[in-house]
Amino acid sequence: MESQDKIRKNRLQVKQMDVKWYLVNVLIHWKSFLLSIIICLVVGFLYLRYSVPSYDVNTAIILKDSRKGGMGNTELSVFQGMGLLSSNNNVDNEIEILRSQNLIEGVIKDLELYVQYSIKGIIKSTEIYGNYNGGYISQPVFVLVRPEVAIRVSGSLNLVISLHADSSVNVEGVYRGKTFGSTFEKLPAILETPIGQFYLKPSKRVRLKKELPLHVKVTSPLSASFFYMSNLQIKSVSKESSVVRLSLKETHRERGVIFLDHLVEMYNRDAMGDKNKAASNAANFITERLELINRDLSVSEMDLEIYRKENKLIDLGSESKLFLNEGNDYEKKMIHVGTQLELLAYVETEVKKLIGGDVLLPTIGLVAPDLTSSITQYNAAILEKERLLTYSSVNSPVIVRLNESIGAYRQEIVSGVSGVRKSFELERKQAQAENQRYESYVRDVPRKEREYEEKLRQQRIKESLYIILLEKKEEAELSLAVTAPSAKMIEDPLAGSHPISPNQMLVLLFSVIFGISIPLLVIILRESFSYKIETDLDVKRLTEIPLLGTLPMDKKSTGLVVGSSRTTPIAESFRLLRTNAQFTLGNSDKKVLLVTSSVSGEGKTFVSTNLALTFALKYKTLLIGLDMRRPKLSDYLRLSKKEGIVSYLSGEITDIDSLIQPSGVHEKLDVMISGPIPPNPNELLMGINLDQLFTALRKKYEYIIVDTSPVGSVSDAFLLNRVSDGCLFVLRSGVTPKTGLALANHLKDEGRFKNLHLVLNGMEETKLGGYGYGYGYGYGGEGEK
Repeated sequence: MESQDKIRKNRLQVKQMDVKWYLVNVLIHWKSFLLSIIICLVVGFLYLRYSVPSYDVNTAIILKDSRKGGMGNTELSVFQGMGLLSSNNNVDNEIEILRSQNLIEGVIKDLELYVQYSIKGIIKSTEIYGNYNGGYISQPVFVLVRPEVAIRVSGSLNLVISLHADSSVNVEGVYRGKTFGSTFEKLPAILETPIGQFYLKPSKRVRLKKELPLHVKVTSPLSASFFYMSNLQIKSVSKESSVVRLSLKETHRERGVIFLDHLVEMYNRDAMGDKNKAASNAANFITERLELINRDLSVSEMDLEIYRKENKLIDLGSESKLFLNEGNDYEKKMIHVGTQLELLAYVETEVKKLIGGDVLLPTIGLVAPDLTSSITQYNAAILEKERLLTYSSVNSPVIVRLNESIGAYRQEIVSGVSGVRKSFELERKQAQAENQRYESYVRDVPRKEREYEEKLRQQRIKESLYIILLEKKEEAELSLAVTAPSAKMIEDPLAGSHPISPNQMLVLLFSVIFGISIPLLVIILRESFSYKIETDLDVKRLTEIPLLGTLPMDKKSTGLVVGSSRTTPIAESFRLLRTNAQFTLGNSDKKVLLVTSSVSGEGKTFVSTNLALTFALKYKTLLIGLDMRRPKLSDYLRLSKKEGIVSYLSGEITDIDSLIQPSGVHEKLDVMISGPIPPNPNELLMGINLDQLFTALRKKYEYIIVDTSPVGSVSDAFLLNRVSDGCLFVLRSGVTPKTGLALANHLKDEGRFKNLHLVLNGMEETKLGGYGYGYGYGYGGEGEK
């Protein structure tokens, strides 16, 4: 449990150190951050100044959709009742038609949006828009290109129209790498181009200026349609509503307004054309049926008239009329059944015609709900197919599915006709059986009169069917006289007064973010690729070994930086290190402190010498040089190298006092150098003489500082652990690799040194100041007094 708490505590400390590391680096490099932010803001302002703004143009329309309560389709309701038309416009399908490439390309051709005008400045081009036929004029010259000519353009054709001093107009063009051009005394004029003739017409309101030539870019309508398709968004407001919102991202507000207005207008125009075509087909069908039935009715009436004349029939007898009236109900039933069978015959005739293609089927007067429903669905599918073929190919998935549905409806109709006919024939047989009961009452009626009634019955069937169709024709003519658009604009197209891109606040915000991120990224990358220790925070992030002190860089020093009257930052740092070392050593019995490092050149001897001098300011201190392989202590203090501790350890000298020399820098500091370099330092340090030496020295001195060999190179320092009370592991900013801390962690884990602590040496003043280690206490100068 305690180990888990320790782990959590260490993780929290690491996070806090990371945050502190970032904050400190920001404070240290605040000038770099400020400069980066200023540069990024300047770039952002330049981007806002010279980028082409885009505006959002919006409008809202309501579409016909019977399922969502949109505009009704009452003008075609008469045809729907006959199963010849369907009024169920799907909003999703209509949205696809609105954004279809064919419709948008048609708008582009009408408005000539494949011709673009601009005036080039020093840095950017300013686009202008004008429509010659629409009356919106903002450019001095109109280049009129017929759509059939524009479709030949591959890529783009560019023109530059300029005014000469003699008022002549010069036109230079480039198309597919080849140049062409002409000069005209005046406009209008015809320009011959590689793809055809262009018509140049002057504007009556805007004049062409010499210093501002007009640049014209001509693309194909197809290429222009791709731009508008990608920038046009059409969405339904909700699932329950048939209101649709159209939004266009445009660089020219007036052009966007005109485009959306014309898009809705062309959609209505095409929808009305489809509707009128379907209605015309249905009306033609009724007319054909009327002509056919009219001929049959005329034949029946003529036959009845001839029969009456030949048989001299004027009136039925009152008695026979009485019985015939009693059977009137059955007669009506038989007339109804006969009418239905006649209608089925018409349907069957039309079904046989389906072999050659798709034909609309009538449902007029049929009393067969299932069959009528199948015919209505079949007719609706036929009309939907004809409408979608305007915008889709025969092989599109939608048309393929419609063909499958039409085939299925066709099979349903064929089987339905057969079933309904059987039903009506059975009903007719039943009616005839009932009618036979009354025939016994009229057996005395002359045969001619019965034949007359039969002919009259056939005439009534045709007459009733003719009247039905005549009524439908009249209703159709009245309905088609009143037409309504498929889409009604409920909001006029409106362009926003402020551009949607570039977003000024967003650009400036990102400029500031980039201004902060760039130097921060440089700092992070430099830290990531750096393999050396730079600051005390690097130490704290990479190890849990306590950092006992941090020593600033002193470029003016030659070795000894501590004095009784010195108040320099480095002198104060050594005093603080002394205090911390005393605290870690504890009671007076613990007085031997080793000083080592990972490799040579990290300031181990510098730290041990000045730390010993700092202790000597108050305590009797001995400085021992036990780096027997590369001794430097005598050079620091300019002492004799003849005799030293090596002589004692090897047994050549037994008098310890003869090896101790005064330091020459302070009366309380004595020095014992290593002496000559021995061939076997390890064996000397393992001997009993080392233990006897330190036992004797502990009695004579309050503190003993031992300068040892680097532990990353040799193992001499490990042999001194038995005679020491603590160890300072020296790191140097910008010199010690981070692997040196890994070595220190390894030594700590294995317990190779007692009371192991770290000292960071040689930190630069800027980094040191950033962490709050400035020592400007106002104690006076640096020198001794």
